[in-house]
Amino acid sequence: MNTTKTNRLEKLAGRLANCFEVKTRDDGNAFYCIKDDKSFFGIRALAIVQGAHNNSKILPNDLVYKQVYQTLEQIEAEGCLEVYDADIEPDIYNHDLKKWSLENFADDYIDEALESFGAESYIDALSIGNQLWKQDIYRVVYNCLESYL
Repeated sequence: MNTTKTNRLEKLAGRLANCFEVKTRDDGNAFYCIKDDKSFFGIRALAIVQGAHNNSKILPNDLVYKQVYQTLEQIEAEGCLEVYDADIEPDIYNHDLKKWSLENFADDYIDEALESFGAESYIDALSIGNQLWKQDIYRVVYNCLESYL
């Protein structure tokens, strides 16, 4: 990818990341959401989140919003790389992996980790599945960014 295009993608990722904010629910839990923003960038950020939610095949999910935001931040900071070149790591704490595994979309990723990657333990299956999910989110974000140029 040429440097000019990479720089444009990084800047766009930063502008879209700025459309997110962290709010706190009444129970004290923090969550990421899109600012009430009807601007060009706000609409594009919402479209990315919808794509990451598998175009509404899953209900809005806090982890998806957070991962989209983190992916935009990663692209802005590290440069826009194809998913196979990007440094995408699974969650490192077992309790985070176990919490992620309770999400309604996680089963398919865990099954893929067991069937295609030969995960040798429960935690391996969760870790590989989590990484596959993050790679899918990255792919959606990357493809959307490219389409917006």
